[in-house]
Amino acid sequence: MNYKKFTEEEIQQLRGNKYVHSVGERHVFFTEEFKRLYWELYTGENLIPCEAMRRLGMDYHLLGRSRVRGFTYGLKQRHERAGGNHGAEKCKQSVKQTPQEELEKLRAENKYLKQELEFVKKIVAAGGKVKR
Repeated sequence: MNYKKFTEEEIQQLRGNKYVHSVGERHVFFTEEFKRLYWELYTGENLIPCEAMRRLGMDYHLLGRSRVRGFTYGLKQRHERAGGNHGAEKCKQSVKQTPQEELEKLRAENKYLKQELEFVKKIVAAGGKVKR
């Protein structure tokens, strides 16, 4: 999805929120605590996404409707993979990984990033431009 870019002021505002893990021009990543609390509000209290965001100190309008929809959809998918619609506890349990699983995930991510870097190097060597 190609979301609108955040301004520098918006990025700083988001970075100031305790539930934001990291933020860039187009993406914002939330902490696991935020995901758990949001899911509890969304499913347990049946709040609409904008109200759940507001209660957790997020500016729904700053994030944008499509970004919030995508976040909510991703949580639903994650929760379904964890074993169905049984409240936030299942979603929370799905996050736990053994050290071996975490290591494998990091190895796969490292391999992917190395491939991506090699691809960028080839583009630059061929005289192409890299968009940032």
